[in-house]
Amino acid sequence: MIPQVDAFTHGAHAVLWCPYCTGWHTHGAGDWHHAAHCYRPSPWQRGGYHLVSIGLLPAFCLTPRGTLRHLNHALRDRYFERIRDHGRADLLPPYASAPEEGTPWPTQ
Repeated sequence: MIPQVDAFTHGAHAVLWCPYCTGWHTHGAGDWHHAAHCYRPSPWQRGGYHLVSIGLLPAFCLTPRGTLRHLNHALRDRYFERIRDHGRADLLPPYASAPEEGTPWPTQ
């Protein structure tokens, strides 16, 4: 079964924060199957995922120049809260919940 993954729209792209790579993945906009761009081991590498658009990319994910911002601990929490707000928490990786403050974010 191909997993469904929430993505935000940013211009003509679908973007998502990958909890496996701890970085952004960008794709052409559209709710369809995409190959994963993971550069670290990920279950998404085998069969890709089906992106589901859940709205515009939140402003806190962008730099003042409008480029994608690297999400630190606090911003990752806000990002995953937005996904949970859309009622799709069941599709989050098991470690998408933030660890305690001061502990490293797991990569797998």
